[in-house]
Amino acid sequence: MAVIHTLHDRINRCGGANGNAFYSFDDGGGIRGIIPAVILVELAKQRDGLPLHKAFNLITGTSTGGIIAAGLTCPQPSKAGEAACTPADLLGLYANEGADTFRESSLSDVFNPFGLNDPSYDADVLEAKLKQRLGTATLDKGLSTVLVPAYDIEGKRRSR
Repeated sequence: MAVIHTLHDRINRCGGANGNAFYSFDDGGGIRGIIPAVILVELAKQRDGLPLHKAFNLITGTSTGGIIAAGLTCPQPSKAGEAACTPADLLGLYANEGADTFRESSLSDVFNPFGLNDPSYDADVLEAKLKQRLGTATLDKGLSTVLVPAYDIEGKRRSR
């Protein structure tokens, strides 16, 4: 758990949200999000109840890292100032629902061998689970500054 201690030390050295602390989740996509989720659960234990969105000035992520970034920064509709997901909630998403959420099509290897043309996972399943957890909040309503690069695969262009 040396990574967790190093990250915890960096946050403390930077002064949390008053410093220049940021975190980027770029873990490879899909079910691989379980790795940073485990790290975040351990880090949260060391933060004495301080929400992680208050520990970083900027939280960013690509692919499944964007899901983690959004979960940590999206506000709960019913509790102002609280994130929609705790690190433990995110770990549950990957550990308990990952097999269903990030299931690859058996034909994707035949018609899309390197994943260059189409998404690897069923967007409808993932979108439903995210709406259930995050609601319809937009990035500008986040509890911290968040950056999630996006690409519209169907339209073959950057999302706006």
